[in-house]
Amino acid sequence: MKIQRGIRWISIVSLGLFGLTCLGIACWLYAWRWSGTPEPHDSLPAHEVRLLREYDDFLVSTAVAHERMELSHWWKENELDHPDSWLVKLSITLAADWISKRRHAPHRGHIHSLLLNNTAQQINTGLAFHALRKQDVPLFKMLVDKVSDTTSPHEMGALLYRVAFFVPSALSCLPVEDRLALMDWLHEQKDAVCSLPPHRVLEAARLSLMYSDDKAGAILDWFLRKGCKLNPEETLALLLSQPEALPTLQKLIADGLLPAPPQTLAPYLECSPLQLVAGQTMPAPDTVRWLLTSGHSVHGKAAASSASHELPGFCLLSPLDACVQAMQYLSLESTAAAGHLEVLSLLLQQGAVPSAGTKDLLPMFDAGLRSRIVSLMEQHGYYILSGENSCNACCQPE
Repeated sequence: MKIQRGIRWISIVSLGLFGLTCLGIACWLYAWRWSGTPEPHDSLPAHEVRLLREYDDFLVSTAVAHERMELSHWWKENELDHPDSWLVKLSITLAADWISKRRHAPHRGHIHSLLLNNTAQQINTGLAFHALRKQDVPLFKMLVDKVSDTTSPHEMGALLYRVAFFVPSALSCLPVEDRLALMDWLHEQKDAVCSLPPHRVLEAARLSLMYSDDKAGAILDWFLRKGCKLNPEETLALLLSQPEALPTLQKLIADGLLPAPPQTLAPYLECSPLQLVAGQTMPAPDTVRWLLTSGHSVHGKAAASSASHELPGFCLLSPLDACVQAMQYLSLESTAAAGHLEVLSLLLQQGAVPSAGTKDLLPMFDAGLRSRIVSLMEQHGYYILSGENSCNACCQPE
């Protein structure tokens, strides 16, 4: 009996301790969301109170839901085990809620302090930028206005950088037109363009071109026109690699803000502009046509492989071979394949010659596309699969 009573008491105490531990963890994890919005200070205007209350509600509801969605999406995208298991779902929820506590709880504390005291000391650029997750431009401007007198050029430059290249993974990004308008407004508040390191502008511009609606390079164009001094070869390479950015590049060159593309992009890249454009995943026949009419040679010299640093594949190939390699994993029906075939035709028309290794770069999984490439080359007198010597297009193969 004593043993049974002892086991019973041990079980009760253990369950009680477990319950208290769970309650303590829940309080630590969720207490920041349980408190309500405080009554605002009498000096706060009604429209500011409304914006801050909406922001407060967003942080404890929508923002938390987005963190859970983003983590769940990441789990499934990486094909981790048992995504539908209740234990996995609980783990994802708890991990996302912990992330939410770290990201959003400090901002909510600042909002409450601002509501209670109406002091600009409770505002920082991080809180203002975080408002863009809500895509609330009036809220953003209101928060920046409250700290505009004390914000250093360095802080304003960081805020400008984050507005320009705000590309969240789970939330929709502000359209590029709205970002440009906000950048103009920030520039009027304090000229902080020169405080941004050029390499950071270029690095983030690449992400903006890839993952937002800024396909024409409007953000990069804005920085150049505001006097940001960027590496010309790297800037040219960035705009050349984006097919839709060609009009922007041409306008920048015409206005004297960028030089015309040189025959080589060294020292940034050990390749010619044609090698770069022809070897991109996204075909750019208009850019290739423009480069050819500008006097660029189709006989780009392949760079030597270097053990000291790894070069992109297109640097080690001629423009023609780089174009063929870009089609290795495509199908004939794809839009990209049609664009690359147009690029290949342009290169052949200008006298590009296949190399001994061209046949090894042909598409691996689509016989139709492979046949189309071979046929296109044969029309110009190059029989890369027959073992015959390459010859001029005006001659018959021997």
